[in-house]
Amino acid sequence: MKTLDDKMLRSLQMTELECLKEVDRICVKNGIPYNIIAGTMLGAVRHKGFIPWDDDADVALLRPEYERFKEALKRDLDTDRFYFQDHSETEGYRWGYGKLRRKDSLFLREFQEHMPYEQGVFIDVFPLDPVPESKAGRTVWAVRCFLIRKALWAKVGKVADKSALKRLVFRCMDAIPEKTILARLDRMIDRSRRIKSRWVRILMFPTPNKEYGYLRKWYLSSAPIIFEGAELAGVTDADEYLSFKFGDYMTLPPEEQRKTHPVSDIYMPDEKPDRLLAEIKERGCALYGTGYVAETVWKIFEEKNMTDAVRFFVETKKTKDFFHGVPVYSLKDAPLGEGPVVCIAVHDAVKDEIRNSLKSVYNGQAEWIYPYLKKWAYGDVLYEREIPLKELIAAQAEENFWITVRYAALAEHLETGERGTAAEIYLKTQSAFTDSKTAEARLERLYGFSPDFDTDPIVIDTEYRVIDGLHRAAAALCFGKKTIKCAVVRASDMFDKLLTDANRITPEAQRRAGLTEEESAYLGRVKKELLGKVLE
Repeated sequence: MKTLDDKMLRSLQMTELECLKEVDRICVKNGIPYNIIAGTMLGAVRHKGFIPWDDDADVALLRPEYERFKEALKRDLDTDRFYFQDHSETEGYRWGYGKLRRKDSLFLREFQEHMPYEQGVFIDVFPLDPVPESKAGRTVWAVRCFLIRKALWAKVGKVADKSALKRLVFRCMDAIPEKTILARLDRMIDRSRRIKSRWVRILMFPTPNKEYGYLRKWYLSSAPIIFEGAELAGVTDADEYLSFKFGDYMTLPPEEQRKTHPVSDIYMPDEKPDRLLAEIKERGCALYGTGYVAETVWKIFEEKNMTDAVRFFVETKKTKDFFHGVPVYSLKDAPLGEGPVVCIAVHDAVKDEIRNSLKSVYNGQAEWIYPYLKKWAYGDVLYEREIPLKELIAAQAEENFWITVRYAALAEHLETGERGTAAEIYLKTQSAFTDSKTAEARLERLYGFSPDFDTDPIVIDTEYRVIDGLHRAAAALCFGKKTIKCAVVRASDMFDKLLTDANRITPEAQRRAGLTEEESAYLGRVKKELLGKVLE
């Protein structure tokens, strides 16, 4: 078991804050009421953020809003960073409420190591269901909730409970088929929908109060409340709610009660790249892709003397027998088995398609590694800062001025709504180092930017050379932004090692990309216009 020190606990809380902000973003966008509750609401009132020793966070929605929220997740969730689980969405998931989890993290509670689903850092997302108006009825409902909850908990309780007798009882309960238990839960949810009452509760979570429920009115509206500097949706009558739940809620509990949950293993997203690299060294990897991203991975591995970790390459449809002297297999013929880590080495624009293709033949560990390349190549981010676009553009070397291509394509689209000369140039230059399908997907992604776009910082080095984020920088220029958020890494010779000739904007590179003289002249004019616009 691991003990969370203050630094790790704070890192955990900040990762949970990301999840809270994502819930808030989606709910605000879709007009879905929600509330932070329990210790999270108490922390907001008493500490303006997390209770110092708290290691979880909770939000709640009335059942109709919970169902709307799940539908909104399908459209709006940032799936590069988060995923959602509940018993209707996730096989083997045995909690009667949802969890929004952070990708690229691990938060493994003690005795839950054997549970068959991914266990990243999470916040609980609770549905609130009506329960009977009479206290006697709520008491009966509480017993039914208890029995179903313990049947679901049995898979953990049979190894976690300190009592040998209770472990035996849980082993017996665990023999009940999961489908049977979940069907009983779903029937209870359906019955709850028909109840007209002032009272609600979380069916599959203990309700340790004498009323066996909470007043529905507390969740019908919300009031803005600051939590760790973010504005979230709090319970409107905070004092009434917190007094009901905690009593004298402004008094701190005794120190011996200020505890975190026992943890078997834990890591945050910023630790994932190093952990994965160590795992690749130990187990080897299969690289899915033979394009620009795979080439970049190979160069990074060369610098780290670990190219022998690459057992083979995979292509959806095989186009070559070898890549850097290593065998290449088609997806259907690749010897994936249970051996090496499958590393998906493709651009963001096509990663989901590749993941889906891979899932059809392989259910082992597969990692999209493009986001980790920057850390593998350049190390940790030194700092993040808003940097004037004028300074950024002025710092780009003549031969590294491919931002012109992105700027021209988006500006043309915004002005005409059609594909013209700039789009053709974009596709040709992209196809010089990636396949035409990826080039098309990236162009459509570029067209998706809007004036209020908000994305991750672009990555530059301390010499202001752009390592990743030319599309975002071009969009910022097109929409008249003066600054752009940048994550800054230390400058090193890896920049020139990873910048292939195809990435440069030299006359020779333009000829290899198939640009006509007219297209090159057009690009030159756009570049002059861009420099004049930014540097005037």
